[in-house]
Amino acid sequence: MSASIDSGINYLDITTAAECLCYGVALKGRRDKMYVGADIHNLGPRNPDYRNIKAQVRNIDECLRLLKTDYLDIWRPQAMMDGSNTDADVEVLIETFQKLHKAGKARHLGISSHSRPWFEHIIGKYPEFEMLIFPCSAKTKVKGKPPTKDNIEEVDAGHGSDQTQSIFAKAVKLDVGLVTIKPYFGGSLFKTYGKDRFPVMGVGSKQENDLARLTLQCILSNEAITAAIPGLSTVYEVENAARASYTRPLGQTAADMEWLMRITDERWAKLPQEYDWLRDWEVV
Repeated sequence: MSASIDSGINYLDITTAAECLCYGVALKGRRDKMYVGADIHNLGPRNPDYRNIKAQVRNIDECLRLLKTDYLDIWRPQAMMDGSNTDADVEVLIETFQKLHKAGKARHLGISSHSRPWFEHIIGKYPEFEMLIFPCSAKTKVKGKPPTKDNIEEVDAGHGSDQTQSIFAKAVKLDVGLVTIKPYFGGSLFKTYGKDRFPVMGVGSKQENDLARLTLQCILSNEAITAAIPGLSTVYEVENAARASYTRPLGQTAADMEWLMRITDERWAKLPQEYDWLRDWEVV
């Protein structure tokens, strides 16, 4: 956490009670150094029993209690990954947020899902949502070029998505922030993915550090994206991610991009079953 703050990283995204506990300790005395977006996934609207205001107030109160803080910068509940939450479910979240906002417990409202058409519907109908969280990687239709709002074209959007529209363009038009997840395919972009991945000792592999940095540069070159969320487990990984952000305007060499896309394509072809759903976001 200290390395993140020193490097200029200022957004912390939390999805579990355990993370609330850990980061609450790490943030003690410097809460103002991080924008915190949080939700406890098993207390959120993915559970049909919790799609009511009382349950969602409890969700936030539990976040605050474990984090030992008085407020969340962003409450970003995790909706159903397939976009099956109804408008009624969404309106419960909005009403909950309005109650929490009035009480000073949540400053802004976001939402997380894996369904692009659902997101398009939500931000088009409900202006209360100020940010979205969804997957994004270096896998693009125009090979060798970073993703931009002008060259996005989903190959297999999934869930009945309208492939003629760009979620990036719509988010920019509506001034909705975008925070992206799974830049490394849940870790499977790296050869050390699996039982030998953790704990990471020292600075790790130079090749994998380069791969991580170039991937983040590629994603962050899209001006519609507010932030990317990689899993950072060492001080060196934090510094490498910050370096990617600071150097993104410089672009990458043709050789760098050829190497990045070659490795990305190889790993993409071998996605483990638990991350096969990422193919719904093949071009992001």
